Amino acid sequence: MVTLHQHNAETYQKMISLFAESDRVCAVQPTGTGKSFLILKLIEDNPDKEFLITAPNNYVFGQIKSYAETSHVSLDNCRFMTYTALYEAERAEDIPCDYLITDEFHRLGAATWNDGIMRFLETHRCKVFGTSATPIRYLDSMRDMAQELFHSHYAVNMSLAEAIQLRILPLPVYVTTLFNFWGDLEELERRAEKTDDPRLKHFLSDKIRKAKTMITSLDCGIETVFNRHIKNKSGKYIVFCPDIEKLNNIYEVCDTWFEDVNRCIHKYAVYARNANSSDEFENFCNDPDENALKLLFCIDMLNEGIHIENIDGIIMLRPTRSANVFYQQLGRALSCSLHDPVIFDIVNNFETGDTARQYEQIMLMGRKNSASDDSNIEFEIYDYIRDIREILTELRNTFENSWEFTYDTLCRYLAAYGDFPFYDVCYEGIHLGKWCTAQRVQQKNGAMPSERKQKLDEIGFIWDPKEERWHHHCHLLIRYIKQYGKMPSKDAVYHGYRLGAWCSAQRSMAGKGKLSADRKRRLDEIGFIWDQKEEKWYRHYHLMQQYVEKYGKLPTKAAARSDPDAKALYDWRLSQKNNFRYLSEHQIGLLEQLGFVFCQRSDDEKWMENYAALRDFIAVHRRFPTKTDANSDTEICRIYRWLLTEKKKYEEGRSSPEHIELLNELHIIWNKKASFWETNFELLCQYYQDHGRVPSCKIKMGERAVGQWYHKILRKYARSELSEEIVERFRSRQIPLETEHKANRSGN
Repeated sequence: MVTLHQHNAETYQKMISLFAESDRVCAVQPTGTGKSFLILKLIEDNPDKEFLITAPNNYVFGQIKSYAETSHVSLDNCRFMTYTALYEAERAEDIPCDYLITDEFHRLGAATWNDGIMRFLETHRCKVFGTSATPIRYLDSMRDMAQELFHSHYAVNMSLAEAIQLRILPLPVYVTTLFNFWGDLEELERRAEKTDDPRLKHFLSDKIRKAKTMITSLDCGIETVFNRHIKNKSGKYIVFCPDIEKLNNIYEVCDTWFEDVNRCIHKYAVYARNANSSDEFENFCNDPDENALKLLFCIDMLNEGIHIENIDGIIMLRPTRSANVFYQQLGRALSCSLHDPVIFDIVNNFETGDTARQYEQIMLMGRKNSASDDSNIEFEIYDYIRDIREILTELRNTFENSWEFTYDTLCRYLAAYGDFPFYDVCYEGIHLGKWCTAQRVQQKNGAMPSERKQKLDEIGFIWDPKEERWHHHCHLLIRYIKQYGKMPSKDAVYHGYRLGAWCSAQRSMAGKGKLSADRKRRLDEIGFIWDQKEEKWYRHYHLMQQYVEKYGKLPTKAAARSDPDAKALYDWRLSQKNNFRYLSEHQIGLLEQLGFVFCQRSDDEKWMENYAALRDFIAVHRRFPTKTDANSDTEICRIYRWLLTEKKKYEEGRSSPEHIELLNELHIIWNKKASFWETNFELLCQYYQDHGRVPSCKIKMGERAVGQWYHKILRKYARSELSEEIVERFRSRQIPLETEHKANRSGN
């Protein structure tokens, strides 16, 4: 049976009330406050209903199933599908569903996942319940997914600060320091050098020198920070890393960071490409060593939906501009701790979520409105470089707070790339993408000065965030096609964006008549392939092109026997020949450039291609192809059979003089029997010259039975079957015919 804490019991009752009025209800509350138990309670109270539970990843499902087992809740009426699986499902309309659960629903702002959910809801009349800790998509022009998907029907809308103020979650100790601020200073110094204003350059240079002096004088090394604030020397800490390279580097060198804390360190790592991630995660969670400091290094995988018992704190080494990611990482330490966890913000993520200001304002209101001293919660901040940060902020503001300066930089970016920057784009040291988003928010709130809006309109500024995202993907597609010469495959990711899935979404919308004429025209102009069969054809063509570039020829039957990839291409090659009539002229031209031969071409073109292939074979092997060669290679077999056909045509008098002349240049032997006779005759002459006598019947020279052949000639001479031309050739070489034959007849 599911037992809800008081705050969730109140939320559940409101959720039930809202479902009586609307089919869509959401619960927005921080990680660790029990969102999963709201879902389980809904399942428990509706055993006769069918549930479809969706989420970004399978880790979320594992968490729900674990809680269900603990609470003795049956999930027999539940089906689990990731957002990707639902989007790719071919018969989603056949899935029974009375309640659709969307966990971490803010992720449905992504185009393909949103399309999958919307397509599902078009075919199902069901109630939808969504949960999320961060419904605002900060990097997506501040889109509020609770408003978009649930029309702001909140069962609860609780911020992380409110959860801490209400003591639902523990109060963290937040330690901020900037581990890599030298890079920021170098960037600002380069920008200062570029300015044409000497007074401004002097002002900036003075500030930068002051910051450098302060940095060298402060005792804010990372070893000092960890030693001061890690109270539990054998505790568990999650270390968030930006990528695998950074994780590996830190994994190797971090022992020195903690040598004053604990020299006994147990390290674990989880990331997508680590096959042992599940075991590493379990070992970390269950590590019983009371004398060791436990560190779990991870990339992305623990950002959402995962709760770990008894975490002492987190270490942020992944810089992020996304407040969603910031709060998700923060939530890992706040979710289940029974004490005040420590947050080490090593890379200055602190300012991303504007955490301190939010918490200080909320807690100040709490102190003013409460008579109880017990409610005076303070958010502990240990900031070792506050003065330096103020200088860096002042330097940045000198550049970025100048609207005209940033506008001019945007114009240069637009001239260089042809589209407006996405949120995370930094150009010439300025966060242009973030600035563009701020302009859209300002315009939406009615605070944009008319003269500024006019200037942005003059350069075609895109005000609609959804339209801007579409144009951004369109320009990515242009760059992809220019770089690779083809359309992206369905699962292609380009510069961090799922470009292949976006292309699939455009085809789907066009098929339903939902793609505007302007967007379709724009895609047509860049050569967008609408037909998925045609897109598949070009994908195979490019694979064939890569094969020919690597091996210098088309895949053969012999190669197909030993190489599965070559076999797939060989089979496709045969299918193109069989389906020639269905190919466009453009496709035929592309294939012929790779060496394809189609029967619809002229006989003379085919003859010249075969002749060229024979000439190339002779140039390599210094001989004509044999039957043995033909049995080992499909292409050589074709040349060998063509050569036999040409010899037969020659014997029947059907060869053209031009073809005969070309083949004679290769020193072709037209008559096989004549060739056999000439070889034996020359061997006979050689034997006679070496031994002064003709060979007996048993004499062989190499594989040739020259003696046996000579005695057949003698018998033909005795029967007067030899031509005068042949007899004359024997006499000219002084090879006896009459005497030897008589000698054989007399038995000598």
